[in-house]
Amino acid sequence: MGRVGSGVPDVRRHHVAADDGAGVSEHNTSRGLAWNAAIPAQERAAIRTQVAREAFEERHGRAPVDERELTRFVARASRPTQVPVAGFDLTFSPVKSVSTLWALASPSIAKQVEAAHKDAVRSTLALLEREVAFTRVGKGGIRQVPVVGLVAAAFDHRDSRTGDPDLHTHVVVSNKVQSLPEEGGRWLTLDGRMLFKAKVMASEHYNTHLEAGLVQRLGVRFVERPSPEGKRAVREIDGIDPVLLSAWSSRRQVIENRQRDLAAAFRVHHGRAPTVVESLALAQQANLETRPGKHEPRSEAEQRQAWWSQAAAVLAREGRSPEGMVESVVGSAWGRTPGRWGCNQGDGPHPGIAAGPRVGAPWGRTPAERSRAARPQILAARVVSVLEGSRATWQVWHVRAETQRQLRAADVPLDKLEENAREVERWVLHRFSVPVGVPPQLGEPGLLRRPDGQSAHIVHGSQAYTSKNILAAEDELLSLALRRDGRQVAPDTVETALAAANAEGPGLDRSQAAMVRSLATSGCRVQVALAPAGAGKTAALRVLARAWEASGGTVMGLAPTAVAADELARASSIPADTIAKHLHENDAAGASPGKGSPSAMGGTVGPGTLVVIDEAGMACTRDLTAVIRHVIDSGASVRLVGDHQQLAAVAAGGVLHDLAEQGHAHGTTATLTELHRFTDPAEGAATLAIRDGDPVALDHYLARNRVHAGDTAEVANDAFAAWKSDQQGGLSSLLLAANRQTVRELNHLARQDRLDTAEKSSGLEVTLGDGTSAGEGDTVVSRRNDRTLRAGGGSWVKNGDRWRVTAVHPDGAISVERHYA
Repeated sequence: MGRVGSGVPDVRRHHVAADDGAGVSEHNTSRGLAWNAAIPAQERAAIRTQVAREAFEERHGRAPVDERELTRFVARASRPTQVPVAGFDLTFSPVKSVSTLWALASPSIAKQVEAAHKDAVRSTLALLEREVAFTRVGKGGIRQVPVVGLVAAAFDHRDSRTGDPDLHTHVVVSNKVQSLPEEGGRWLTLDGRMLFKAKVMASEHYNTHLEAGLVQRLGVRFVERPSPEGKRAVREIDGIDPVLLSAWSSRRQVIENRQRDLAAAFRVHHGRAPTVVESLALAQQANLETRPGKHEPRSEAEQRQAWWSQAAAVLAREGRSPEGMVESVVGSAWGRTPGRWGCNQGDGPHPGIAAGPRVGAPWGRTPAERSRAARPQILAARVVSVLEGSRATWQVWHVRAETQRQLRAADVPLDKLEENAREVERWVLHRFSVPVGVPPQLGEPGLLRRPDGQSAHIVHGSQAYTSKNILAAEDELLSLALRRDGRQVAPDTVETALAAANAEGPGLDRSQAAMVRSLATSGCRVQVALAPAGAGKTAALRVLARAWEASGGTVMGLAPTAVAADELARASSIPADTIAKHLHENDAAGASPGKGSPSAMGGTVGPGTLVVIDEAGMACTRDLTAVIRHVIDSGASVRLVGDHQQLAAVAAGGVLHDLAEQGHAHGTTATLTELHRFTDPAEGAATLAIRDGDPVALDHYLARNRVHAGDTAEVANDAFAAWKSDQQGGLSSLLLAANRQTVRELNHLARQDRLDTAEKSSGLEVTLGDGTSAGEGDTVVSRRNDRTLRAGGGSWVKNGDRWRVTAVHPDGAISVERHYA
């Protein structure tokens, strides 16, 4: 996707550990050089390391214990002193196929692509001026008021840091804005919160306007292509060969791999990790070393000639010639073929497709079809449907972002975009959505209101909304939870099952036994069981299933994800599948009330069935309501198991909490209170306190040196070293990170460490969906559900399954075995 990234380039003053400036001066003067003469990076790093060791020994009276301690010391000493933010960097970058078309087409067509890009940038900046240009005034910045506009500078770029074609624009937005005359016209600070809130919306706005502009100017057609990581599909120009897109996207991975190798060598040579400044230098070195051939500053004509040659070579290697020659690729994307329209040899240093933009309707749709598809109320209904499936509440930023996606899919022409966007937003917010948590009206005078009439004490765009469908679903669930006409297991049968469990092993604790009794005998059609992590939920469910089946009933399980369903089935012996699969089976069968409904595992859900929905707090409210409705209409009963204080998925609402509270009021909510995961009772108590939001529990972790502070690189290195130590000690340890990039870096470190000590393998590797590589002996994770792929025991491949690669084959296929450790 094209993106509008928001960064915060601080104005900073850098200093180094101790005083390596003095070390540099001494190094130069001892060699008869000027005190400030430039020193190669490796020598400067060695000086910094030596000075840091001396400073460490002077401060602590001892040498550093190991590399990690010295690295932390250097990182802390080198940490920049921050001063107020100077501005924000917004990056407007189209999808790769747009840059590819721009790079390979004739200059006249390239100018049309550039014009569409610049128009989209200007339109998005105008949107940001209308929607996010605010400052804060009054004591503590209590009032948020609009400003005259934004102060910004735009810088156009033609290529990426790897030299690949990458048409993009950096816009640096000043952090200083001028308030309106009624506020005194003062120069104040931009309310940066709004830029971050509007990032996704701005990105989608740019994408939509760029797409529509290219369709209008060149008649190109955009199609969806699956995302390798299971995200939303990416829209690329139809006709641009994916081989070219891949070739011009692979250089980044090559550079990152080389940068990691350089960083590893740095650690070996200097006995510490590189600082931030040194890491940037290593990145630049990796770029230069991996660059194919000499790359001096080049004119645009020279760049185009180079890109044309690269594209021809890539297509020839892939056997695309003659049909796949560059002219045909560009021609098919633009809607013309070289044989029909000819080439314009005078437009530049390489052959190009003749100029003359073709304006016309998007391919495959008549004006009437486009008109029906683009009706604002239809698009608004689609927007709400997507929002309902992905979150329980939303703000105007979510609405506008999804509106832009739907406008693209509906092929709305450029001159109708703004009008349609406003109309769709009006339908979504005022017809299909319901405001929640509306602040009280304070009756402020006009002086304390913004020009749009909203109170200046309310943050713009902060109003939350939900839909009538979600509210109705929550009300329906609460009503169903009051019904007591469900099947009940005789108390004697329950006690027999409990006694058998006690005879076979440790048995259940008091809260587990109470939970089994309540869930089996209550007669509730919908009942909640709250189970904190480590409280022995699956052990209790296993006994519940025995008791229910002993009374002549059947038990099945459902969960929001395939991995959760698989874990439920393995740990509790309850056959389980996903909520989505159950809904699919029922929709396909056209189940109706009173006739039973098909289960996700086969068979029928009927009056004797107990359906256990695990991780219920992670389920989308809409889907949870639909599946419970199916179950209740079939005469069966439902038990919702989860933790209402667990961090929920984005799509989940707070209905589990409401059901639990209602159940507490009626004495039906079952709760597990004892933890079995920890051998140290203090650990369990601290976990429960953290779950309840008690900050005092942090003392437990602080006293045991469990909390460490530092910058991202420092903390990541420490975490990896601790994980490696656990692995060497034969322990099972989990390494977590906050973002995908850090995960990739840690995965690379772990893999490289394994390869350094592993026995020699075939050496064959495959490229994974995130761009990393894997070979024999590596552990990989599947990111899609695929019921057609079966592993040992007949289980199918699920999103989140872990596998150990046993072999990589010459054709790129891999053999794996399930990895549970």
